[in-house]
Amino acid sequence: MFAIPVGATGLAGFAVALVITVKVFADRSPHVVPFDCFAYGVIPAVSYVVIAAAGMMFAAGLDRALHILAAGLLLLLLINIRNAWDLVLTVVRLQGAREKRKLKQKR
Repeated sequence: MFAIPVGATGLAGFAVALVITVKVFADRSPHVVPFDCFAYGVIPAVSYVVIAAAGMMFAAGLDRALHILAAGLLLLLLINIRNAWDLVLTVVRLQGAREKRKLKQKR
C-alpha cells in the first residue's frame, strides 16, 4: 500500500523536474551558471527517478526499497539546500546592485 504514494510522488516530481530542466537549459541568459542547469533540473529529476524506483521496489516487496527511498530523499534534500542558498545569494546580489544604482543616481 505504501508503494502507490511513493511511486506517484516520484513520477509527478520527475514530470515537474523534466519541465524545469527543459526551461533552465533553454535559458541563454549570461547570468546562468552551467552548474545551475544541473542543480535546478537534472539532479532533482534523478532523485525523483530514484524515489519512483523505490516505489516499484516496495510494490515488488524488495528489502532494499527503504534504503533506495532514503537515498533519493537525501539527494533531493541536499540539492534543495544548495538551491535555496543559491537563491538567497542571487537575491542579495540583485539588491546590492539596485542599491548601488540608487546611490549613483543621487550623486
